[in-house]
Amino acid sequence: MVFKLPVPQIWRLVTNFTVVDGFSLNLVFQLVWLIRYGAAYESAKFLGNVADAIYMLLVGMIIILAMDLCVPFAFHAFWHGPSLIFMMLYLWSKQNPNTPISLFGIINLQAVYLPFALLALDVVQGGSPKSGIVGILAGHVYYFLTDVYPRANGRHLIKTPQWLVRLVYRFGLSPVRPIQVNVQHNPADTRFRAFQGSGRRLAD
Repeated sequence: MVFKLPVPQIWRLVTNFTVVDGFSLNLVFQLVWLIRYGAAYESAKFLGNVADAIYMLLVGMIIILAMDLCVPFAFHAFWHGPSLIFMMLYLWSKQNPNTPISLFGIINLQAVYLPFALLALDVVQGGSPKSGIVGILAGHVYYFLTDVYPRANGRHLIKTPQWLVRLVYRFGLSPVRPIQVNVQHNPADTRFRAFQGSGRRLAD
């Protein structure tokens, strides 16, 4: 739909994560989950590195949009905000799998089962399971790319670009400094460079 309009509305690729389909009790619960578990995951995983947190959200949004095109039942979904919330719930549960959780003081379970319990609760309240399933699958893809694969192969497929680190640091949003690249002189490089050398003081 974004590209089929007379004028492509590219901004919808981002705004569909921020716009909600009306006010409901499900929305209230999802916002509570986001504040409680999303914030806990961000503070524990990134330790104040805002650039890494922003890049996690960007990568998660790209995964969800890609799944929107590939997963048949999720095709033509207009609002992806709930999927992003479920993705962060899943990531937090993988980070704290054995943490005891109590739902409304009635149901006790381990954190690893929390996303599925909240998905069931969402369905009981009349919501659709599509957004939650897409979010859980997106969270698993991100978890595999950032945790499972690097531990198994020693390679990191997803790295926060330095331009984003510099941008965040420039606006004072993060105490993490960008990586400084030191340019090493190559002895084989014979190009002319004026005024280079060890130098001597004028009084010598």
